[in-house]
Amino acid sequence: LLAETIRHSGQWSVPGFTAWSPAALTVDNSWIGFRASGFQLAAAGDVVVNGGGARLELGGNRVVYTNAAQSSGYRYTFSEPDRPSLACGGSLILTNGGRLTVYAGPTNAASPAYGALIAVTNDLYVGNGSWVVPVSHWTNGGSVRFSMNRLTVWTNGGFNATGAGYRGGGTGERGYGPGGGGLQGGGSYGGLGGEGCGSLTYGSAENPLAPGSGGGGYYSSAVYNACGMPGGGLVWIEARDRI
Repeated sequence: LLAETIRHSGQWSVPGFTAWSPAALTVDNSWIGFRASGFQLAAAGDVVVNGGGARLELGGNRVVYTNAAQSSGYRYTFSEPDRPSLACGGSLILTNGGRLTVYAGPTNAASPAYGALIAVTNDLYVGNGSWVVPVSHWTNGGSVRFSMNRLTVWTNGGFNATGAGYRGGGTGERGYGPGGGGLQGGGSYGGLGGEGCGSLTYGSAENPLAPGSGGGGYYSSAVYNACGMPGGGLVWIEARDRI
């Protein structure tokens, strides 16, 4: 089979287009985002994201919530009613600054327990300067599960889930998540957040499969600084061979 070549950069949002099964996929110094709810991308061969401007994104309907203007612009969160997935029949390769971002949908923590699935038959390579960004569902906590044979991460590359957990509270609101911070309180997870304000610890030390809770907002006439910050996200890796 021959790989398809499409000259495109931007988001694909086509009514009824919720699945695509190319022979292979290479995103070369371009950006492509599949926003359809529960989008299923299944490549028979390798998936390659190459170049400093190369971005592959799954899921994530952009939502601007109120009272969230920051000094650097607006804060965005992402929602997704169904779970996106990427099935790669070969290897998933991020190189030369390429980036993969996955926005999880909600989960009921029973079946399945994840909010998005990245399943790689062979190996996952994260090259120099390349990054994988898993973003948990902002109110439900569903997170991205990565499954592969081997995982190799090179210098200055990796997984980054900073601020990719539960959403922070709006003005005067408690943060989201089981350990959401109260008024001006930091969100909790394995330990209490700063100025705990009633937030609870949760999760398992032996099997930590939940994102961190958001911090609480507070009342202020300066809207730009009245919202709590989001909690840390979850990096969930299952390698059949070695990392």
